[in-house]
Amino acid sequence: MQGVDDEPSEEDEDYITRGEVATQYIGKWNDQQIIGTKSFYASVTANGFIKKNGTNQEVLLANGSTKPLSDFSGGGDDMSNYIKKTGTDIQIINGILRKGEDEEEEQEDDDYITRGRIKYIKRKRKKIILYSIRYRK
Repeated sequence: MQGVDDEPSEEDEDYITRGEVATQYIGKWNDQQIIGTKSFYASVTANGFIKKNGTNQEVLLANGSTKPLSDFSGGGDDMSNYIKKTGTDIQIINGILRKGEDEEEEQEDDDYITRGRIKYIKRKRKKIILYSIRYRK
């Protein structure tokens, strides 16, 4: 092992040439083109990704494939599970929204109460509650 000020030697186990660095590592010093597969095991920050032959009407997915932008804006095949945020009538839901895997009610299901089903209590004076609320399960 050498000191900090010593010249590197080819006998050092951690010796690497500039050519190896240029072909095996990704650096921040200039533009680089990655050919083949590189694996990253920490966060990667980039100004953008360019997919060969891609267009500005496609979305690059994590697995490397693409989907048309229209699939995410209501122009796709099946949009029955989505509600458009603009340009449509309001959707009214009464009762309890339930998120679960099966059609049958299960203890693990997540229930969301709609605004119309919420009961309110009012405070007339300090520490006096008017009305009573009973919870049913």
